[in-house]
Amino acid sequence: MEFALVALTGIGLLLFIYSFLAYIFAGFKHHPVTGLISMLPVLNIVTLPSLWHITSRKLIFGFIGLLIAAGSWMMGTEQGVNNLLAKIQGTPTEISSAESAEQAIQAQLLSDSKLQGLPNKALYKMAFKPVKPTLLVTLQDKTIQIITKNKEQFEGRLIKIINTKVIIESVGNIEKKIALDQIDKLSVMVRQ
Repeated sequence: MEFALVALTGIGLLLFIYSFLAYIFAGFKHHPVTGLISMLPVLNIVTLPSLWHITSRKLIFGFIGLLIAAGSWMMGTEQGVNNLLAKIQGTPTEISSAESAEQAIQAQLLSDSKLQGLPNKALYKMAFKPVKPTLLVTLQDKTIQIITKNKEQFEGRLIKIINTKVIIESVGNIEKKIALDQIDKLSVMVRQ
């Protein structure tokens, strides 16, 4: 039954294509501009009155062919086409739903390629490591964490040290100035 529906769809489409091409050729025989307009699928209705007496039978057969193709497609030609393609490609035809078809495609892609998923745990992590405040000069452009004597905490990228103040850039490009004598604890972000 599936093969018959596929054949019926093909015959209907061939009838429609034949009538469309015959309509275009008749348009060019009538006038070159009419032929050009008859090539455009929606605009070709304009040329219908001038070409109807030449192509009426072919247009009716083409319309019937289009109806046959559409009807057989609605009756299940799509499943028959999918099964024929599966037989040609050598894949199993048990795929019946869209979800199982998508799963089969993903499984095929993963088996054909050398794709790998992400690892279960991170390869490394970032953490703050405590350092002596005297090493502050060596931490230019590093991400640091400063805890002041007032127990305020600041995190950001060390921009520069000017005289007695440290300038760090925190989230949102906000610059913070912290006095050197107010620093209680200093940490630098490192990869572990």
